[in-house]
Amino acid sequence: MIMTCVDMSLAPEKASTKAIEKLLHSVELSGVGILASFKPPDERQRYDRPDQVRRSPVLQRLMEKLLHMGVIEHMHWQPDHIQAIQAEASDMGAEAALEPRYQEDPWPDALFQQLTRIGNTLRSDLHQVQHAIDEEHRHAYIFGQIRAECAHFQEVEKRLKEILGPTLELMALALMPNKTRTIMEKEMELIKIDDAVGELKCMEKLINEINKKVVYEDIEYTEARGMDGDDICRINAALMMYTETAETLAEMSKACIEATFISE
Repeated sequence: MIMTCVDMSLAPEKASTKAIEKLLHSVELSGVGILASFKPPDERQRYDRPDQVRRSPVLQRLMEKLLHMGVIEHMHWQPDHIQAIQAEASDMGAEAALEPRYQEDPWPDALFQQLTRIGNTLRSDLHQVQHAIDEEHRHAYIFGQIRAECAHFQEVEKRLKEILGPTLELMALALMPNKTRTIMEKEMELIKIDDAVGELKCMEKLINEINKKVVYEDIEYTEARGMDGDDICRINAALMMYTETAETLAEMSKACIEATFISE
């Protein structure tokens, strides 16, 4: 008992808090990296976190504690950097399962592990998007054409941004200690999650727009070798990953809601 008190007094921060912070940060960086891909190359060096005007005071304090509010630099949303953060989150999560909880809820290890696995999928989505929209590729102009000609490209970006913020909030609420059904219900009502959270209804409009406006005659087919040499393949891969991103974030939201309410 004495050693436990000494350890707690010397520890600057609990392992569970660090685990949640690292997990949320890795998910946010993966999401931000995908959102940044919608921007022209010269606008992709930094990303300003969007203002969350719909947060309650409880949510605002919680998110400020768990996320470093401000600007995210380009280097921070690279898959290798995110993977390192995910590894730290897993290490802290394993330690969190062993720390004394006392009056707090038991550490939600099953939910944490589930969100970690889904977070790995989101990082993979980021990697595939970056590969598809590689601006150094000799046919990369095609995405510049899409940005300039297709208004629904920005609509897809807007929708993904609308999903990312609430997903992070749900994760924070579901993993926070001393949560009660009343608190969770009250706070979750303030998070704008609709039934179609995993759907990108604007994607079909974007595809139709691309088919009408993108100049396919400029695409070279002579040396097509999968995605690296075929612009149509590259476009389809990027659009598929955007759809996959929405579904992955929806899976995270669903896991948080089910773990909080259905399991009780």
